[in-house]
Amino acid sequence: MPPFRIKNSSHLLPQAVSMGSDSGTKWLTKTDYSPQLADYASKWHPGTLDWLLESAEYRTWLESSSQTLFCFGEPGAGKSVAASALVQGLEDRLLGDEPDDVSIEEQSQQAATNIAYIFFDSRRHEEQTYDNIALCISEQLASRRLPSETPESPPWMDDSSWIPWTRPTEASISRYLKEQIASHATYSTVFLILDALDECSETSRIALLALLAEVQRE
Repeated sequence: MPPFRIKNSSHLLPQAVSMGSDSGTKWLTKTDYSPQLADYASKWHPGTLDWLLESAEYRTWLESSSQTLFCFGEPGAGKSVAASALVQGLEDRLLGDEPDDVSIEEQSQQAATNIAYIFFDSRRHEEQTYDNIALCISEQLASRRLPSETPESPPWMDDSSWIPWTRPTEASISRYLKEQIASHATYSTVFLILDALDECSETSRIALLALLAEVQRE
């Protein structure tokens, strides 16, 4: 029996809401989740998550637009390790490291994919505020921009009232994240992996999921 359950949804469930870059944002957020990704990935033994990676729910999430895949279970069930496996699988698609027998259409879809991930931790509430999370996701998406693509300026840089090297408003940060997810010039599909969402502070979680739900509706 799988150690935890998964469920597809075409939107963010209401109960979930209630419970090197030249992008100009890197100086605003120092958080790097690659160490956590590497740590969890080192605990993943190939084959142990086949039930998830080969499931109909996972394939639906992978191949459909505006889908949410929920993974829920008891603490210690391996959800964070599974999250790292999802990130690595998506990065393989992005880098073209999947088997050579993929179709031309699938190769095109791979090239149009972008990803970002967050590993939440209840001990990091002061660091994992909504604006820091939004900036981190935006920075990850911007950093994967193709070399030929013209960088997008964050909206606050066009605001005459913004004082350089000061923290932008939350509204400007939200707008930038929405632009990175929904209006990216190159990537038609964006995947976000949010691990241990229940460990995010309620205020930050509600704000983040509300924004993502708005993007999905659009």
